[in-house]
Amino acid sequence: EAIKFPELRKNEKQIRFFSPSFDCIAFDWPGFGMSTTKKPEQLTLDFYTRCLHEMLNLLNIEKCMIVGNCIGASVALNYKQQYPDRILKLILFNLCPGRRIFDSSFVALTIRNISDNKLFRTWCTSIMTKLLTRRPLKNKSPRVLFGNTFYASDPLVQLYIERFKSPALARSRALLLFAVDSYTLSHFLKPQLATENIYLFWGTENKVTGFEKDGHYHQQLIGLDKIYAVENSGHVCMYESAETVNTQLQEICCG
Repeated sequence: EAIKFPELRKNEKQIRFFSPSFDCIAFDWPGFGMSTTKKPEQLTLDFYTRCLHEMLNLLNIEKCMIVGNCIGASVALNYKQQYPDRILKLILFNLCPGRRIFDSSFVALTIRNISDNKLFRTWCTSIMTKLLTRRPLKNKSPRVLFGNTFYASDPLVQLYIERFKSPALARSRALLLFAVDSYTLSHFLKPQLATENIYLFWGTENKVTGFEKDGHYHQQLIGLDKIYAVENSGHVCMYESAETVNTQLQEICCG
């Protein structure tokens, strides 16, 4: 059996743990660091769903378990809706909140209007890229991704600090911001979406998409009975609390 993970570095502890028993596959999404795209496409939910589908077809993988985090979790859920027969189990961490990331409806509407205007979007993306790459970076910058186990010397933290300096990554952050509305789950979730073999994890100290605000909201939206709360961990709880997460994943994957 194959398990598809969203990213090598975030899930390296899971990959080492499960590799003796499963074929583990991790790939770099376009715009997330090592992979880029020359096409000026918006990094929308549909775009990433097509990327996932093409990757699985390229590797001749007919069925697999998918582990996704944040945007990757939304992509995985969207993929299950489109290709339910290809998914054995779906394990979702910290689902992307979509437009709920904005506290102000006015800001959400402004972002949506910018997204609909290709010329304006290109101009705004260029400005934001310059601002993001010129902003002085401190070691605490990636803290928003981590919970109470943040260490500035951690290799993954250092990797994020280096990536935040990249113009290509800054550009992708802007494109994702303009495409965030496409990740609003209530837009594409169907009432008859099968909840069997779907598992939801959430870091209780998640500062990107909060446990109390978004965790339980998405739990109810999907219709799940249970949400796995990963204590004292943030947006990358599978890395911070690997031992706890691996034990729970082992029960799910081997059950």
